[in-house]
Amino acid sequence: MSVRTAPGNGCQFRVNLPRIAEAAGAAPAVTRTDRPRDVYLVANNIEELGGVQRVTHNLATMLHERGHRVTVVGIQHAAEAHDYGHRPYRWLTLNEEKEPPPPRQTGLRARLDPRARAAREAHDRARQAAVDRLSALFAEVDDGVVVCMQIWSMDWVGPADTDHLHVIGMSHESFDATLGSSRWERVQQWYRDVDLLLLLTEHDATRFELEGFNNVGVMHNSLSFYPEQASDLTAPVVVAAGRLASEKGYDRLVDAFAGVADRHPAWQLHIYGTGPLRGALEKQVERLGLGQWALLPGDPAA
Repeated sequence: MSVRTAPGNGCQFRVNLPRIAEAAGAAPAVTRTDRPRDVYLVANNIEELGGVQRVTHNLATMLHERGHRVTVVGIQHAAEAHDYGHRPYRWLTLNEEKEPPPPRQTGLRARLDPRARAAREAHDRARQAAVDRLSALFAEVDDGVVVCMQIWSMDWVGPADTDHLHVIGMSHESFDATLGSSRWERVQQWYRDVDLLLLLTEHDATRFELEGFNNVGVMHNSLSFYPEQASDLTAPVVVAAGRLASEKGYDRLVDAFAGVADRHPAWQLHIYGTGPLRGALEKQVERLGLGQWALLPGDPAA
């Protein structure tokens, strides 16, 4: 593991973690405390340019500033690292090298093929070694909180020794996005038994409850900064900002705006960001005749 450390500032803070959803009038299992806590934030990686990574570092910074002992863990290194600036808390990467992938073959063929067996054994050894390293990290404290920031990373947190810790699982996508992906199997495997499952919206929390999850809560993403002056909301402009990728649904936003643009000609749609779908969105705007109403100015930070 590669480790980066920074001293804490020793201040006190009252933790206000979201409560576990109450079932049949049961008392919440997470309570407030005045003492500093040991908090581990675990993500797929903590280096790439991405929304979850930004939220992870925002949360770590806020907890650190309030006197908690924070450790941020990435399962593996990102293909391309982004500079998130000064990080005043401990952070580390669990796997310096990627674990050997499991064989694609399954069933009887995989058991009979010596190459597939060797690949499976190599993968299992590397995975167990990584889980053991994570368990050793958690064993540094007598109690605390583990927040699994992304579903995939639960494949390491789940089998690790967390009996002395509260475990919180998070999902940063919609229920429908999870349901239609391979992540749903992991959610079913790991998230039903965590102390708390945090979703981004009340709607998604309700959808998970309808699937039998009785441990759901809601915590919106944090902001890394606040503007010095708030908008007075008088300009007829709808603003969206983010990575121009399919999972963000900007094509749906353009379609929705097209449905009302002719009835509200004073309004404009401004979409800020960069990404692989920029060209497709520009063509969509042109095809719908929204050239003077729907604009893609680019990255506002550029």
